[in-house]
Amino acid sequence: MAAAFEVRMLFRGPEQRKQLRQAQRVASVGLEMAIAVVIGTLGGSWLDQRLGTRPWLALLGILFGVAAGVRGVLRVVQEHERRMKKQAERERLHRADETRDPDR
Repeated sequence: MAAAFEVRMLFRGPEQRKQLRQAQRVASVGLEMAIAVVIGTLGGSWLDQRLGTRPWLALLGILFGVAAGVRGVLRVVQEHERRMKKQAERERLHRADETRDPDR
């Protein structure tokens, strides 16, 4: 609990909190990938035992797990790109406002 408090104290400002959220998203990608592969493998192995098709459904489960993990990675990358475009547009508009009204 104290460690979480210390981390929050390090990330006090809005920019630091934003960076922490981005780091959390990136860190969750690896976990999401691993969980998808494990679930696919376990599901395929279970079906292999039931249907006597060992190892084919386990391998298929691994492939589906990897595909689901890659899909998750792509989703995070696309989300990050959207955020970066929005931020760049806001900065561009802010610069345009400053050049039009320098007294601001």
